[in-house]
Amino acid sequence: VIGHRLAGSGDEVGGSARVEGTKSPLKVNVGGGSVHLADIETDSVEAETNGGGIFARLGDVTSGEYTFIAAGGGVTVELGENSEFDATYTVTVGMFDTQWDEAEIIGKNGLRVGDGGATLELTAHSGSIALWKGE
Repeated sequence: VIGHRLAGSGDEVGGSARVEGTKSPLKVNVGGGSVHLADIETDSVEAETNGGGIFARLGDVTSGEYTFIAAGGGVTVELGENSEFDATYTVTVGMFDTQWDEAEIIGKNGLRVGDGGATLELTAHSGSIALWKGE
């Protein structure tokens, strides 16, 4: 893990953050770099960066709250194929793309997969959002 603070600090730090294999609630706020999260097994993730992109591989999610905000880059989230969630997204400059063909459209910027359950909030102010289906 490089240049970040976890759970509860809320302080911004320069540099990139890479977190793998945690089961604890996670909060990452990076002032000038990217965020890479892999194999995260928790139902509470908040990641924000002001100068880079966010990549998160979460596996199957069916409950919990996940927030990803990138002010200066894109957001890519990969969820397991057995996931059930409601997602809302905001793209200022860029586009939204998903591999979840079976998703039900909810409102102008939302979708539901399965019965819902987990909630995802995805924001990219200067980049695109990709919501991928993993294994």
